[in-house]
Amino acid sequence: MFTYPIQIKGLYRAPEHIYFGRKALGPGEDNLEPMESLDLVEHQGIIGDRFFGNGPEFNGHITFFAWEVYQELIQSNIPQRNPANINPGVLRRNVIIEGVDLRSLFGQPFHIGNIAFQGTIHCAPCQWMNHAYGEGALTVLHGRGGLRAQVKSSGTLTPGAHTLSTDTPFDPKDAAARVTPPQLP
Repeated sequence: MFTYPIQIKGLYRAPEHIYFGRKALGPGEDNLEPMESLDLVEHQGIIGDRFFGNGPEFNGHITFFAWEVYQELIQSNIPQRNPANINPGVLRRNVIIEGVDLRSLFGQPFHIGNIAFQGTIHCAPCQWMNHAYGEGALTVLHGRGGLRAQVKSSGTLTPGAHTLSTDTPFDPKDAAARVTPPQLP
């Protein structure tokens, strides 16, 4: 088992879909709610979130995004759509986390404290990133949209210092690296 010190920099939940399934309508106006904590229910997700209750096999009970990638986005030359309102919540991810190479957790189990998760797939950024952040954000975020995961045990996540444990080794310095597309035969 490998153990890594991490920081949770932000917690968010989205009570409603504002992008998902709204291509013809355009994005809605409700933003993610910044939270002091997230209450997680085994096999169901985040209480009060739009994806809560989709069942144990759903691959996105919770989403993680690398703080390091967010910092690169902020430092890019992309004109921000609404600079006064830019925060990690515009990226529509639940947990903004520092010190984790999220790519290494695709398909892997891990724990934050005593809460168990199963990493599933890359949380690919969508066309709405340009709308939410600014034109060009999708290009910066390509291959670095975060991690979708299943909640495997109930608990409460809070901001601050935590420990992440996993059987999968990774280098925290790779937190901002891009996902490498699979090679086809």
